[in-house]
Amino acid sequence: MTCDLLIKDTIIIPMDGRKPFRGFLAVDDGIITFCDEGECDLEADEEIDGSGYIITPGFLNAHLHGDFYVFKGLLDNMPLREQYHKTNRLYDLMNEDAMVLSRTLAYAEAVRAGATYIVEHSFRNPGERTIEPFRAVGVRGAVTLDISGLESGLTDLLVENGIDVFINAPSEEDFDYSYLKDIAEISDRMGYKVYAHVAETTWRIAICEERFGIGPIELLHKTGILRRKPVLVHACWLSNRDIDLIADNSATIVSTPVSEMKLGDGVTPIPKLLRKGAKVALGTDGALWNNGADILAEAKAMVLVHSLNSTPGAITESNALDALTSMGAEAVGVEGIGKLQKGMNASFVLFNANSPEICPIFISEKISNLESALIMSAGSRAIDSVYVCGRKVMSDGDIILSDTLGLLEEAGNWLMSIGGRIENILKE
Repeated sequence: MTCDLLIKDTIIIPMDGRKPFRGFLAVDDGIITFCDEGECDLEADEEIDGSGYIITPGFLNAHLHGDFYVFKGLLDNMPLREQYHKTNRLYDLMNEDAMVLSRTLAYAEAVRAGATYIVEHSFRNPGERTIEPFRAVGVRGAVTLDISGLESGLTDLLVENGIDVFINAPSEEDFDYSYLKDIAEISDRMGYKVYAHVAETTWRIAICEERFGIGPIELLHKTGILRRKPVLVHACWLSNRDIDLIADNSATIVSTPVSEMKLGDGVTPIPKLLRKGAKVALGTDGALWNNGADILAEAKAMVLVHSLNSTPGAITESNALDALTSMGAEAVGVEGIGKLQKGMNASFVLFNANSPEICPIFISEKISNLESALIMSAGSRAIDSVYVCGRKVMSDGDIILSDTLGLLEEAGNWLMSIGGRIENILKE
């Protein structure tokens, strides 16, 4: 038998319940056909000596606002509420070309950090051009659409191009009881997951409590959204009752610890959520609040913030890697990714096992520093290449399908062309 690609004699972290092992990984037509210890007798069109690599499943960046990538660094050192108006004013400067450019650059950085699936939490979309950044970088993913967007032809176009769709629910300041019930009904009828910022800040929770007499999690439960197993982003301020409701309804959480620390939002109670059986993924948020799209940095931050907020080991490197891969895929509700096993999509990351960031590696039957090396030490610098559905999309830091340097120059020129308008917004 033959296959398209065979990676030989490599360290594999399958994330499917098996321990890391040295073995072979075979890919054919974008699907993993072999991933196991020992020899593989398949012949391949391309063979790679994997002895210098560590392979993990591709990572999920489960929360990204790509439209704001070109504005990174412009609203530093202020909390979310203070910059809220300025953010909207900056957004108003963007046309379709700028949105496509910004998202492409954001996705390029995300892929360089090992992301093979991205959730674009969009407030606006550049119409049919929404698919362009995914194609330009070669990454898979999803886009959030509001109800009006679901009723347009954009939904069919996205699905036809392999891009998943979520229903975008509003944040607390825009909650409307009837609208939330409509979202729950449409989610029931069309089968799309609901995706929402929730309980990110105390001031947003206060708005909800003042208007409805209950907190946002209780309101999502009352309107029927919570039983639809929504993806809830941030969720920094959760009561024990909220955590029980989330776990009992199989709702899931996306944490973005870097932006949450930068904005002073709060800390998502991940240890409590995991103990209750809730699934958790990681995201980078928008570059206005993170200054980048490096999902590996989020994994390290997840470990560190809970060590400080609770106790060392409250969140382990194993927990963080799970949130990037297998558990993250479950949290977002995407099948076929997050694990390296036969029949899964061939989306994976090759780390340079000989990089100074990773070495030395110690693996025995009882103890290993491998997960620690990847989460706490490696960083995106140690990533050699990234594959999405069997196709190499990043190699040696370069996005294969796009001219990243050219796009950066284009972004710089665009910012300079509207520099006066940006200065006026920042002075307001």
